Amino acid sequence: FLLFLFLFPGGMLVVVGGQEVGIIERKYLGRPLPEARVVAMRSEVGIQARVLQPGLHVLAPIIYTVAKQPMIEISEAEVGLVESIDGRPLEPGQIFARRVAGHDTFQDGEKFLQNGGQKGPQVDILSPGKYRINIYLFNVRTVPAVTVDQGEVGVVSARDGVPITAGRLLAHKVAGHQAFQDGEAFLSSDGQIGPQIEVILPGRYRINTDLFNVEVRPATIVEANQVGLVTAKDGAPLPPGELVAMGVSNHNDYQDASGFLASGGQRGPQYDLLKPGTYYINALMFDVKLDEVAVVQRGEVAVLVSNVGKEPEELAQEERLAGKERYVVPSGYRGIQSEVAGPGVYYLNRWAYIAYIIPTTNLTIDWAEEGTEGGTDASNMRMQLFNPLSVISRDGFEMRVSVKVVIRVRPDQAPLMVAKIGSIENLIDHVIHPMI
Repeated sequence: FLLFLFLFPGGMLVVVGGQEVGIIERKYLGRPLPEARVVAMRSEVGIQARVLQPGLHVLAPIIYTVAKQPMIEISEAEVGLVESIDGRPLEPGQIFARRVAGHDTFQDGEKFLQNGGQKGPQVDILSPGKYRINIYLFNVRTVPAVTVDQGEVGVVSARDGVPITAGRLLAHKVAGHQAFQDGEAFLSSDGQIGPQIEVILPGRYRINTDLFNVEVRPATIVEANQVGLVTAKDGAPLPPGELVAMGVSNHNDYQDASGFLASGGQRGPQYDLLKPGTYYINALMFDVKLDEVAVVQRGEVAVLVSNVGKEPEELAQEERLAGKERYVVPSGYRGIQSEVAGPGVYYLNRWAYIAYIIPTTNLTIDWAEEGTEGGTDASNMRMQLFNPLSVISRDGFEMRVSVKVVIRVRPDQAPLMVAKIGSIENLIDHVIHPMI
């Protein structure tokens, strides 16, 4: 201390600790602050933009005063959001100040101002660590990092950017923002304001939550013995007469909404469906409805009626001359399919196909008194549906006669039966019973 007084007579010794930052105020002998400025540069009177680093500093005791503040600390589970109290004004329509170089994560206030730093909320954030920041120039507040757990998905909306393209529901995809952790890259790549087409997968993210609002939602889970039927809320319009959108590729089970649109995906009910699994789908873009799988038991076939495909071709000239009529169509055409589905479990899109379950084992129909019908076995299904028939003999006596009919629909004839009659119930009520 005596050596210091000998070397710097009349000087003020300031000691800044290792976990401190020194805030300087110049009181005299300097230029006044320019209009609208709050923080001073070296030659100006007022609170200085620069700070004192740890160590020994010598200052004129009359001209300067120093206040010590603790360093700003951002924990591992937090991010620091920064607002500048001084700087150039924001451009018209601008909400967040753009990035400037050289300020060492807001620790060099002079460089920030000299390089054109803007006043207001900053697009850049502070990662976990300790920072020597001038609290009179920068206001720093901490918020929790965005955490998306397994089985969840983050849906994002931006509060700044260019307007969304006319006719679109969601903002287009832009590159380089690292899951919305680099707000400057998002804005400089013409990121759009509003709901985003990209989502955030499970993990921890350091996101400027003033710029991006993140809503954590459950992921889409399709359980075993279920299918997911998908409806797109954006895309090209469905062609006239179509009920289901055509299938497109490159959307990764609807988890890449941008790829869906780029491949020409159409809005409305989708042809492709989701099989059992977990899917990270943007709920702002796709709505998923869970449905049961289609099960065809032994002794049954499923006759499919397709709502998608090409329109049935015109009958050939010889078919029309012969009076033939087309009841069923081959695969790829709209209508009752000529091929049936045998026993098994099927992931069926019920918007695109209607399944009629037709039994193909022997079916016994009884016209008999209650309780008189026989048993059944594995290959024979018994149904007592009608009362015994009343007949009058030649000599005038009335008798009640029991009748039993055994029918069977062959699998290859099931589509034709559905086309002409509709169902087993219709076959019994409107064909077999009147005939008996």
